[in-house]
Amino acid sequence: MQRFTVTIFLAGLVSFTPSFAVLQTADAQTGSESADLPASRTEAFQWLRRARTALVLNHDNEAQPLIVGVIQYGQEKGDDLVFAWGYLLSGEQTFAAGNYRSAVTAYELSLELFSKLKDRQGQTTAQINLGRLHRMLGESAKAIDVLQKAKQAIVEKSQPLQFAGICTDLAECYLELNEPEKAVALFNQALVVYRESKQSSNDGMFRVLLGLARVSLMKNNLESAGTHLDEAGRLVGRSQSPQRTAELHHLRGLVLQQRGELAEARKEYEAALELFTAHELQASSERAAILNNLGVLDQSQGNMDEALKAFEQALQLSREQKDPGSQSRALYNIAAILESQGSASKAIEHYEQALALRRQLDDKAGIIAVLDNLALLYALENQTQKAEAAWSEADQLRKKK
Repeated sequence: MQRFTVTIFLAGLVSFTPSFAVLQTADAQTGSESADLPASRTEAFQWLRRARTALVLNHDNEAQPLIVGVIQYGQEKGDDLVFAWGYLLSGEQTFAAGNYRSAVTAYELSLELFSKLKDRQGQTTAQINLGRLHRMLGESAKAIDVLQKAKQAIVEKSQPLQFAGICTDLAECYLELNEPEKAVALFNQALVVYRESKQSSNDGMFRVLLGLARVSLMKNNLESAGTHLDEAGRLVGRSQSPQRTAELHHLRGLVLQQRGELAEARKEYEAALELFTAHELQASSERAAILNNLGVLDQSQGNMDEALKAFEQALQLSREQKDPGSQSRALYNIAAILESQGSASKAIEHYEQALALRRQLDDKAGIIAVLDNLALLYALENQTQKAEAAWSEADQLRKKK
């Protein structure tokens, strides 16, 4: 059984720093005791804006002391508003550095403070970013809980694009939980907002169309997937990021591959991989998925060495990302090739690793597929007790489905 991979690109975090004019309030007139800290609330927010600029320009070393200084000012003065915004930006900084758990802690603290202050803008921003971080960590249920609260707080008519963005985030969470009907309803809700809004958001529309294409692929509705991808393709070039364009090439390749148009599918996969290399994109899970599907394509054409190379690269990337789903697919596909080459012991080793991950994910269909293959290999290798156990477990799982 060949296993294709459809992945979901994650939206970036929401960045918002209050402007100087908005927060031109009655500052304390006395300066801070430390020359390393802002002298007033107004100056603290100006430091945050400078830190945001530094982060956008990838000058993390210059952003760090500014953010720390703001947080210390908030602590010394007992200014929860400054403290909250300082931790919100700290979350963005630690996220950019790849410290996702630290970013979660920072956003949780900022959310607690914003909730206490009843600061709606800060609260919603923290919730959206916290929800997106939970998704990145594979915690879709937690993400849904936080994002639903953010959705309830937003007034659709006054903030249509933010509302549509949260609908899209939620839809992608439900897609990861294999609840496509809920995902479709939310994608369509977002699509209506984007089509009717006078404010343009090509990136938001692009995300929704790719999401709907993924649902269509899950349902094996290639015609519908192709229609959504064609519309998304017409948006490319209108400020689309290389990462989004790479995703479009990947999904086009998947549609073509399942139609049997293998040469054209290969071109799409290679175009996606070229974008990853040219722009040094960091979405390793997506790259692993492309390599996995390219490996399946090579395997179907009898190019076993090339297929094995692609699957091994996919496995390495998915291990770096600590993505158990992607790891299990790569291990399964490697095992299938090793089995076809007569390397039964190595195939068993890879199938057993894939099985452990499928159990971790509670992927019953995947568990059954691996157990079936292991039962046969165990039997052929005269490991009768293991073969009987695998056969029996697979049979029991089928009866429960």
